Amino acid sequence: MIIQLNPVIGETLQASYTDGTQVYCEQISHHPPISYFLAVGPETKYRYYGCYNFSAHAGFNSMELVNKGHKVYEFDTGDRVDATFNKEIYSGGFIGTLRSEATETITFIDKKNDLKAEISFGKIKKKYYKAYLDPQITLKVKLSIREKL
Repeated sequence: MIIQLNPVIGETLQASYTDGTQVYCEQISHHPPISYFLAVGPETKYRYYGCYNFSAHAGFNSMELVNKGHKVYEFDTGDRVDATFNKEIYSGGFIGTLRSEATETITFIDKKNDLKAEISFGKIKKKYYKAYLDPQITLKVKLSIREKL
């Protein structure tokens, strides 16, 4: 069962999925809008939690969403991966084709294993209507591994 979270301070969302996953969310601030979330997987095999702290910049037909929050993935093996959010651009809300575009970079850090991965998203360079037929999205992945002595 999923219930919509209304961004008012103290509003909560609780949900469970058929596989046993439990989800908890709470809006803790209205200005700036900040939400915390926690998902616990079946048999507690993983935990996914963090916060959304975003700012939005709107135009007539577009919106840019910058999330300053963070995400954490913890596994029952003791492994943990911290991650950032990328920027999102939404356009075509009133005129043209509705589009959601991921831009900038997501960084994943595994301190225990001394791993870092960065995924960079490029902007769609073609016109909106052609982008869906022939996407031109650039994806760069960097992986840095330092040898432990």
